[in-house]
Amino acid sequence: MKPIKFSELSVDYLFFGLGLLICIAVLGFSNFSTDYLVGDESYLHLRLLGSGDYDPLSYGGRSVDYPTGFGIVLRWFTFLFEPVLAAKVLHFTLGILSFTLFFFILRKLTLLVEEKRLALFFLVFSPTFIYLFSFSGSFSLAIFLALGSFLLLLYEHNALATFLILLISYVNVYAVFFNLILLFIYAVWNKKSVKWATLTFLLSIFFTMYLYGLELGYREPVYLSELISDFGGEYGIAFFSLILSFFGFMVIWKRPYSKFFTYGMFTLLYLLLFFYSWILFYFIFFLSLLAALGLYEFITRRWESTLIKHFSLLLLILGVLFSGISYLERVDELGPTAKMINAFSVLEEFPKYQESTIFSQVSRGNWVSYFTHHKNFADTNYLNAPYSYTRLDDHNTLLFSGNENEVRDLTVDYNIQYIFLDGEVLNILLESGRSGILEVLDADPTLYTLLYEGDDVQLWRVNP
Repeated sequence: MKPIKFSELSVDYLFFGLGLLICIAVLGFSNFSTDYLVGDESYLHLRLLGSGDYDPLSYGGRSVDYPTGFGIVLRWFTFLFEPVLAAKVLHFTLGILSFTLFFFILRKLTLLVEEKRLALFFLVFSPTFIYLFSFSGSFSLAIFLALGSFLLLLYEHNALATFLILLISYVNVYAVFFNLILLFIYAVWNKKSVKWATLTFLLSIFFTMYLYGLELGYREPVYLSELISDFGGEYGIAFFSLILSFFGFMVIWKRPYSKFFTYGMFTLLYLLLFFYSWILFYFIFFLSLLAALGLYEFITRRWESTLIKHFSLLLLILGVLFSGISYLERVDELGPTAKMINAFSVLEEFPKYQESTIFSQVSRGNWVSYFTHHKNFADTNYLNAPYSYTRLDDHNTLLFSGNENEVRDLTVDYNIQYIFLDGEVLNILLESGRSGILEVLDADPTLYTLLYEGDDVQLWRVNP
């Protein structure tokens, strides 16, 4: 009997099939291991489902001057599934499709086949990839459209690529502006596409400005620890993948490719990371490729000691696997936790008066509105939010000042009826060395009443 011979294409699809099975298992666990939905922005779209011109609960009431494309697609999924499950299935589906698009993009790149195959596995075990297609909300759809448009460019279907790029304006404004920067770099790299890229650039920017204006809203500060998952980052990259990516960076330097696109991309992504943490959602695809290059170089390089080589290789591979697996183990800690949801259910039972507001940490705002049906003080949907900078300044004053008169005046100005505090806020106050709002709440029981306490959650009522 003759041995079976596999073509290079067959082996490629074999590796893709294996990677896809792992991807299904990983995203299946991250999305469906909890009964509730993990993440922040998804609750905004789950509440509105892309409908209406006015949101009565966000920031005490605001116009819907932000992209609702994710909510519209989510609404389609609710015809088949109950809302929370629909959001999970949507994230999961976009993750599987994006993994598939990444595979076909890799096939068009001038790289060694072994490097392309390794890149698939670096991607699927990345905490950033897991978060992106489990909890991120609109970015999952925006990245899917961006990958689709890039694949169409590689196959020279420019008109369809333009259509997908314009669709991103309905999904996520921040993704739009970053895609425009990538479009510029691509045009410089591929001079045949300059006219198309210029037209698409102008169409996209004018279309986005027409829909939402020029205001991008408040930018949250980025801390180094947030960028590395192993250091506690919510959706940071794996530390060992980062190490291998530097090896991959040096590999590219030695190869006769056009270096402008590669180094332009890497430099841009690296610099923007210190301003916007969501850049990680783009960075992870590039990083997975660089890490694959680095690992393959590590494997094929001659070493004086085979023992040290094998030990180092085992350490790096186990480190990458550990980052992904350990991230999956702490999925239920990302929030909202079951304890928070229980506290929200208690708060929902209390009466809400006309135009009254619940104050919470800004990252809890979407949860407050979804679970309690009360107005929130502020949430993370900063685009065109009314007086967002003033509200966020007052948010910090309420949390940290500890001044009874300032806190009381702000509760009156914003008609705050309830105050929700959880373990993260309490830890922030503890680490800052200030009692902040806790000191004010405990100072006079006639002004503030503790309604509920337990499981690192406190609910207070502001008395008239």
